[in-house]
Amino acid sequence: MKLIVGLGNPDKKYNLTRHNFGFLVLDKLASNWSEKAQWHCEIAKLEDAILCRPLTYMNNSGQAVKAAADYYKINEADIIVIHDDLDLPLGQIRMGIYSSSAGHNGIKSIQEAVGKDFIRLRLGIGRPNNQHQEMADYVLENFGKSEMEIVDATAIKTAKIALQLLSQPLHEVQNLHN
Repeated sequence: MKLIVGLGNPDKKYNLTRHNFGFLVLDKLASNWSEKAQWHCEIAKLEDAILCRPLTYMNNSGQAVKAAADYYKINEADIIVIHDDLDLPLGQIRMGIYSSSAGHNGIKSIQEAVGKDFIRLRLGIGRPNNQHQEMADYVLENFGKSEMEIVDATAIKTAKIALQLLSQPLHEVQNLHN
């Protein structure tokens, strides 16, 4: 059993923001979500995976991931986290096990709660065109209409990659997509 976590913020006003890219991918994998208040997350079940959308807001995602992993007895190495990444151009996907959070507060929270040996699917959102714009404002902006086609295609591809990771080792899936 694996735990697939999509990072985002729970309020509807954040639905199409850059920071909710992980939630958008999970929506491609499941439509029936049940809230688990004691774990601070929404859960959906696949045949061989649990999907988790933390309801703790980005900066406290580790609480929900740890609670779900503990309940289902899922090891750190069997956790897959899908999240936005400022350092990649829009639509680019990178996967691997990374020791650094690269300043991503959701990842930092998860690393503090469960460790660093989980798979990450990093989804490029690019950096703002305006160099003076605050990063926090940028990641909480909605994707632009012209970006949505790339976002949707990336979400579909990432969902397929996540499913491949359920049955294939990371290095094999990396070879297929790099």
